[in-house]
Amino acid sequence: MSASAQTLSPAKATLLIDSLESLLPNAPDNRKADLYDTLAGLAELLSKERSLDYYLKLYQLPDSLVSYRQKVKATRKIAGIYLDMNQIDKANRYIDRYASELQKYPQQTGDELIKAVSEKNALAIKKQFKLTKNEVLIILLLLIVIAILYLSYLYRRFKSTENKKRLLQREAEIIRLKNQEMEEELEKTIQSKTSLEEAKIEKLRKSHLKLKKELKKLEESIYNRNAFLNGLGPELRTALSSILGFSEELRAEVEKLENEDLKANSIDLFAKNLQLDIILENMVDMSGAQINLLNLDIQSHPVLLIVDKVSKSLRYLTENDKGKLEVKIPNTIPNIKADADKLIRILSDIIINVYKQSTKDNVTISASTNQSLSEVSMVVSNASGRLLRTGLEKPAKEIQDDGSGKEAGSLHLYTELFASRELVAAMGGTIQISLISDEGATVAVTLPAAESTSKKQEQDTIRPTQKEALSTLVKDVDIFLVEDDRMNRMVIETMLKDAGKITTAVDGEETLQIIEKYHHEGKVFDIMLFDINLPPPWDGIALMHRIKRDYPEFRKVPFVAQTAYAMASDRERFLNEGFDDYLTKPINKGELLTIMHHQLELFKEQNKNR
Repeated sequence: MSASAQTLSPAKATLLIDSLESLLPNAPDNRKADLYDTLAGLAELLSKERSLDYYLKLYQLPDSLVSYRQKVKATRKIAGIYLDMNQIDKANRYIDRYASELQKYPQQTGDELIKAVSEKNALAIKKQFKLTKNEVLIILLLLIVIAILYLSYLYRRFKSTENKKRLLQREAEIIRLKNQEMEEELEKTIQSKTSLEEAKIEKLRKSHLKLKKELKKLEESIYNRNAFLNGLGPELRTALSSILGFSEELRAEVEKLENEDLKANSIDLFAKNLQLDIILENMVDMSGAQINLLNLDIQSHPVLLIVDKVSKSLRYLTENDKGKLEVKIPNTIPNIKADADKLIRILSDIIINVYKQSTKDNVTISASTNQSLSEVSMVVSNASGRLLRTGLEKPAKEIQDDGSGKEAGSLHLYTELFASRELVAAMGGTIQISLISDEGATVAVTLPAAESTSKKQEQDTIRPTQKEALSTLVKDVDIFLVEDDRMNRMVIETMLKDAGKITTAVDGEETLQIIEKYHHEGKVFDIMLFDINLPPPWDGIALMHRIKRDYPEFRKVPFVAQTAYAMASDRERFLNEGFDDYLTKPINKGELLTIMHHQLELFKEQNKNR
């Protein structure tokens, strides 16, 4: 038994034995001899009987699976244990086998065990047969010879072990050097791969930042363009009203001359001016809608009244023999909820484009409701009286041409009515387009029906204002505002009072205290609005970096900077530092809510994909 095994406690030895025994059933045959050898050595710490059991199993293994050393050792150990147990016959039997094994290698004869067995045999024989003194001397001499041989064997074994040890040490050193070389090579490979990946990540980060800057510039450009167009609305309307009035006067004067060519030209001029008015009005309204400055006066209106006004505004179509505008509106149709002026313009736009779509001259305007009477569909058609079915139908996002011309015509009409579709959507409705080859087109405008046409309910009709439209853009949001200026803080809080819960801080220290509290409660704000110029030692940029570093959950939250800096380079610096967007003071409510809405939707989509 090895020195390391002797130092084991019985408890540890038991654990090791149990662990090794669990390996025996699945161990390959060439490993069982080593396992039994190890188990027998460990069992010596517990009991001789258990150790004997393992040595017997080792001895019984085929010679092809047991080394000579293991076979001799097992034979010697078995004989010794039987000797200690006073089972002399069994001890002698295994001593004979041990001697037989030693005869195969004469240089390894002799063993302490033989001496011990001989002595015990001598005593036993002396007791049983009263051995003579000479016989005892002979036995002792034999034992001395055996002892000398065994010592010689031990010396040779020691020298052999030393040689093997030195050889193993050299092999271990070679393996160590090879492992060291492999580790160094692996480290170089890892560093090389890491450097490449870091370079790729940095390249992607720069590309993302560049796109982010370009997107911000584009958004600002679009916002400024739409704000400019929206601001031009009153001037355009005034100019167009004058032009239309002049066209009407000109047409009236031309009629007195009884010149058919001049009359036709004057009607065409009036029609083109009306189309121009519709296009420019739609463009102004669309610009207002995109920056959340669209005013809608939603009221309950009789469908017949709306259609009558449309018919009167387009009377030039029949006056110039271009066709007939036929109205088929039942008296039972409920009122609709819409902005009357915009709906009249939308229907006029649809009728004009339907006339342009095909050679059919007659256009029909009809109306129907869905089964629940919650919606009213006004259908404009010149497709041989064929009407589109009503219901909750939305226009297709994409229309592809199959070569018949039908899809191409639908796509053209779909594009022409883009502004009208956007305005109808703003009023809570939809436009459905259907083209029937060269037979004409059908367009259905579906809008919510008024709850009742009674006077009481008409008086209670809700009229959404621009302010109300803006307030619905951002709702139920947990907002964190950092602003040291009391007046600016009050203004922003007023702008966002309908957007959700607002938590405010005046400096960096108060901000970190609030963030720490939220962190311990497992809460995270939905959006962060940071003023850049804060009381020392903090500024908005450093504060943002600190929060993202110490509280990783806030890396999934949009940060918006508020700045008084007007230079583009200063504003771009905020994007470079990690802000997701910025607002330039003085802050506009529409721009503030638009940016918040955009960033919240963007991060919602990003967090969903993570």
